[in-house]
Amino acid sequence: VSLVHVNERLGLPFDGAHIARRLKDQRPDVVCLSFGSNHAWAAEQVARLAQEHLPDVPVVAGGIHATLDPEQCLGWRGVDLVGVGEMDDFRLVRVLEDLTQDRWPGPEAGFWYRRDGKPVRSPMPAPVPLEGGPRRMDLSLFDHRRIIELKRGYADAISGRGCPFGCSYCHNDALRERYLRDLGCARSELNYVRK
Repeated sequence: VSLVHVNERLGLPFDGAHIARRLKDQRPDVVCLSFGSNHAWAAEQVARLAQEHLPDVPVVAGGIHATLDPEQCLGWRGVDLVGVGEMDDFRLVRVLEDLTQDRWPGPEAGFWYRRDGKPVRSPMPAPVPLEGGPRRMDLSLFDHRRIIELKRGYADAISGRGCPFGCSYCHNDALRERYLRDLGCARSELNYVRK
């Protein structure tokens, strides 16, 4: 597993030629893109670069933008799969295992893709439960020391998921509504805010 953390403050601004070289040099088995709406333009370009330079490598789009607008992301040149919802709890791992066996994900997996030119859409899976002990995440690919230096010694810590508020500028309302629609459940059954 390798990471290209595109971030101008970390010394890696978006540069299509540099990213294309990294893709060709590393020859990944799959390219996964995680992005918000503010970086969708860059993700679309990376998907196109991946298709041009690694035409047999699947490209998976994910993150909040892909979750809220999977139709758009599935329409991008180079994108093979679009993950909707949270991809931890081994959801992404299971799909990557499927891809190594030349299988496409099942309808319960929370992925959109095309089969015979037609879109296959699966509903967003329920939010990942956080109870049951500590969750292990390997964050060693990130340059934490440099990130903390750039933030003048501050580090972010997130102790939960979801938000009880409905600020007009935030994605939480749209995400919560998407869960309710896809899961067909009442708001009280959703378990959106988790600690």
